[in-house]
Amino acid sequence: MTEQEWLACTDPTPVLDFLKFKASDRKLRLFGVACCYRIWHLLTNDNSRKAVEIAESFADRLTHTFALSAAHQMASHASSPGLEALFSCTPHAIACRLACAAVESVSLPRNCPHEVGARMVGAMSWSQRSYHETRDYVDEGRAVNCALLRDVFGNPFRTASIDSRWLRWNDHIVKKIALGIYADRDFDRMPILADALEEAGCTNGDIFEHCRGPGPHVRGCWVVDLILAKD
Repeated sequence: MTEQEWLACTDPTPVLDFLKFKASDRKLRLFGVACCYRIWHLLTNDNSRKAVEIAESFADRLTHTFALSAAHQMASHASSPGLEALFSCTPHAIACRLACAAVESVSLPRNCPHEVGARMVGAMSWSQRSYHETRDYVDEGRAVNCALLRDVFGNPFRTASIDSRWLRWNDHIVKKIALGIYADRDFDRMPILADALEEAGCTNGDIFEHCRGPGPHVRGCWVVDLILAKD
């Protein structure tokens, strides 16, 4: 994959294939969770929602493997309540199956990102059909998922770094803003983060463009992760 293909891609499957031997398992897990949050309004089953929340906590090492295993069981049960539902293409059924697939991908042991990436390729088929079976909605789902991928992984063909002087500036205000954004999912503050970085001396146009752009932004956003030294 070339940089031009990465930036223009509207199908996440080849992007995930490209990433699965390069990305951390945390990043891939959070991408799977972000796909579920994208269709949160369709996940009306409490077990599916709880499973996604547990998977997100596991990605950030805030819960243990046994909890993730239980989450996978909850998601599996919610996605397969009966033979008829197994073949259902209603938005709710598809959303439940996506939650199950995403949690399955993160139920793998840590430190095997290539396996997580492979599972996420499979999960994409449900995410891309999360509304209807029509061509327009499939294409829309793919495009949104690609935007999520670019938020989480940035541009792998360009390297960005954070100068420690920027983090120390003005009583560590840049890091404090980033911590608040991550903890509260307050991504409306991304332009404020860009302003703080600029005042601290940052001149990286890619960082400014991403922070001040339309998003979407999710946990795992490459700029926030870069500031917080998360892999």
